[in-house]
Amino acid sequence: VSRTTFPRPGPSRCSWAWCSRSGGSHVVWAPWALILAALLFAPTLGIADLPTALAAIRHVGRPDFKLLIDTMHVGRSGATAADIRALDPNLIAHVQLCDAPRKPSIASYLEEAMFERLPPGDGEMPLLEILAALPRDVAIGLEIPRRSLALAGEGPRERMAPCVAAARRLLAALDARK
Repeated sequence: VSRTTFPRPGPSRCSWAWCSRSGGSHVVWAPWALILAALLFAPTLGIADLPTALAAIRHVGRPDFKLLIDTMHVGRSGATAADIRALDPNLIAHVQLCDAPRKPSIASYLEEAMFERLPPGDGEMPLLEILAALPRDVAIGLEIPRRSLALAGEGPRERMAPCVAAARRLLAALDARK
């Protein structure tokens, strides 16, 4: 953990922020900036699973340090919908929604996570169960990079439209369950 001085707006132009590094997991915190920090866990990072992420959040002990739920990493790390349901809803900052095969489809987990995710319903993650376990008011964003399609000449709208349509179908199925 390191502590560094950064300029900030206002009468006092100096304050502090800290950065923690642990095997690829990075958290930068500037409490004076009113920024919410969200911790991402993934099987290939130093914070590889939900229990380790929760321990890190408890260790930091700040109400503005929360958990980012990424459906690919949840499914691949061994976490279940029951684990997500058991979380304090106030710990969840937001959700990154995508689908993926249960086992990596590319030799490099990081490359797959950064460049080749699937639209909801095209993989094997238990997305409906994960979403049903989350608080209804949590922010959900799509995290579905499709580099192979971009390299094949498909434009951003063409890559994004099926992802948005799939997410809408998934959320409609979730609403139908309740």
